[in-house]
Amino acid sequence: MKVMIDIGHGGSDNGASGNELIEKDINLKVGIMLYNYLSQYDVEVRTTRNSDVTLSNDVRVELVNSYNPDLCVSVHHNAASAAEARGAEVIHAHYDEYDDKLANEILANMATIGMPKRRIFTKLNSRGDDWYYMIRRIWDTNTHAIIVEGGFVTNAEDAALLKSDDFLKLESVAIGSAIVEYLGLKLKSNNWWNEAMQRIVSEGLIENEHNGNDFVTWGEFATVMSRLLDKLKL
Repeated sequence: MKVMIDIGHGGSDNGASGNELIEKDINLKVGIMLYNYLSQYDVEVRTTRNSDVTLSNDVRVELVNSYNPDLCVSVHHNAASAAEARGAEVIHAHYDEYDDKLANEILANMATIGMPKRRIFTKLNSRGDDWYYMIRRIWDTNTHAIIVEGGFVTNAEDAALLKSDDFLKLESVAIGSAIVEYLGLKLKSNNWWNEAMQRIVSEGLIENEHNGNDFVTWGEFATVMSRLLDKLKL
């Protein structure tokens, strides 16, 4: 399978700004981290940009359509005139009956890392076509397309999270793990953690194998430790 990561804005196009954050820079960090995450799986991955370059709408669309991926995910971050507006949003194709499942999974994952779920939505223009060109000009029967807005740079609470590279890594994993589940991807066989993962599954400490770079909640960690202590009879 093939995935295109469309990294929004870039070059002369800064995108949104606020609280000393510039959207194009955050998008690039998350997009590259997402690329690295998905590269661990049995899937072809490309990005529309991997540096601070300007891409016209036509060039961006051509990069995606010439690749003809199964899924295109556009990475963005939001802004609003009202400073209280916050949280993650996902926009999906209006006429696609499947990609709203991916949208829901992404927002659910974002909530686990501290970014509130704002909304999932579609938007149509006066002709009844999808409003956003990165969906309208890309989505078809072969390619699903969504846009992820990972939080508001204009909101102080969101911005405090988005200033942390550690949080951006969690964001990339939140998006990436949802894509993995949505497309049914499998890990490549040469990952360093495979043997260790298989061992703790066989010992009953966890139920299923996971990506070694997935984030773990304190509840999950406590469950594993409790099972280990039971085995050690401590």
